[in-house]
Amino acid sequence: MKELSRITIVLVAWMLFIGGIIITPLPLPVGQIMALVGLAVLATESRLIRQFCRGLRRRFPRLHIALSDHQHSLPSYLGRAVAMTDPAARD
Repeated sequence: MKELSRITIVLVAWMLFIGGIIITPLPLPVGQIMALVGLAVLATESRLIRQFCRGLRRRFPRLHIALSDHQHSLPSYLGRAVAMTDPAARD
């Protein structure tokens, strides 16, 4: 039963991420927010996604600095995802 709920969470997160990417060109930033939330949930559930996000943060230092600076002001689930994807963190 626990595995079924994890699969459901991952599927919903992928739908949020892909849906957010699709509607990003709209004038409101709803698509970006959806994609960010989906990616945050995926980062907490998937080691591969965490490693991908860490690689992005290493490659783009300005992104890493911005995320680190604003981590304390994010909602808890997003702050947790930012902490888990810190390039200095380990699984």
